[in-house]
Amino acid sequence: MRIGIFTHYIDKYPKSAPSLHQIDLIKKLVEKTNLEIVLIHHKKSDLPIYRLTEEAVIPKLPYLREREINKLDPDVIHFNAIPWSWWPSIIRLSVPSIATVHGTEHWDAPHLDDYSPPIARILKRPLEKQVAKYVIYFIAVSRYVKKVLSDKLKIPLKKIDVIYLPIDHNTFKPIDTEIIEKIKVKYKVKTKYILHVSSYSRAKNPKVLLKSFYVIRKKISNVILVIAGLGWNNSFINKLVRDLNLQDSVRMLDWVPKEDLAALYSGALALLHPSLHETFGFPIVEAMACGCPVVASDIMAIPEIADDVIIFCDPYDYNCFADAILKILSDPQTREEIAKRELERAKLFNWDMHIDRVVNVYNKVASKFR
Repeated sequence: MRIGIFTHYIDKYPKSAPSLHQIDLIKKLVEKTNLEIVLIHHKKSDLPIYRLTEEAVIPKLPYLREREINKLDPDVIHFNAIPWSWWPSIIRLSVPSIATVHGTEHWDAPHLDDYSPPIARILKRPLEKQVAKYVIYFIAVSRYVKKVLSDKLKIPLKKIDVIYLPIDHNTFKPIDTEIIEKIKVKYKVKTKYILHVSSYSRAKNPKVLLKSFYVIRKKISNVILVIAGLGWNNSFINKLVRDLNLQDSVRMLDWVPKEDLAALYSGALALLHPSLHETFGFPIVEAMACGCPVVASDIMAIPEIADDVIIFCDPYDYNCFADAILKILSDPQTREEIAKRELERAKLFNWDMHIDRVVNVYNKVASKFR
């Protein structure tokens, strides 16, 4: 079976969570299956992923791009989002399409959408709804996303599979103390720390994150907050840090490779994740797999993904987050019990199960068009 995978957004946003997942998916499909994979995008790239399998560069112009994809003759084409900008030319695509849907902010929390340009915010919802009519099948990364697709885009439930995202358990696992200490030296983390992992956005609830930590610091002075992720070193955050007098106790690391991130999770006292919008939550699963106690918001997909193994708080209640972290720090037995439950729960998010289910979708969709 020949599978086309549209990789344009890997080229544009190679470090975003959906792109990192798509890169890993391609690697695993090449490694674990006999599928013929062709990566389809608009411009030659030096990214290593394109050296693993066939690459096709197609025009960006509507109608021409669909024509070139049809010539490639894949059995299906897999998008990593609903290709809303393809309206109306998608009607010329004679290849059955699958879309994995990661984000729903533009549908259920547009006020938190920091990254879409103004014109996209105006056009995205109506065009996405039109394009979705021509997408044959959808992969939702959580039951929450499936509900949004059904309620907001009116996509029939029979056209949506929920397939949870996997993590690399060879990387994300409890890390030896010696390695943790080396990583702490590398990132100049000299004391005990609470960890937060995300790319900066309002959806990550930065005010509550820092206010929670401020309350913790008033009770325990020898702990810092380490933030791993793009975009946090900005004027808004720097002012908030100054206003809370946390200049010496917040360490912003920017983007961190996953091998180092696993050590940071393993060495952290806890992961603090007060998100206002979460359709899956990679940091939560990665932290669980490393045995790092998680305190997270009780909204959207988070309770579904973490089940009852972590501590939940109302995302606006910074005192709840602080109290939960303080309990973990003061009670080793609580910390140990949470970590044990997390390690077991994290096993569900594995690549073998994910690949099996994705390939099953490919077979199901392709068989209808043979």
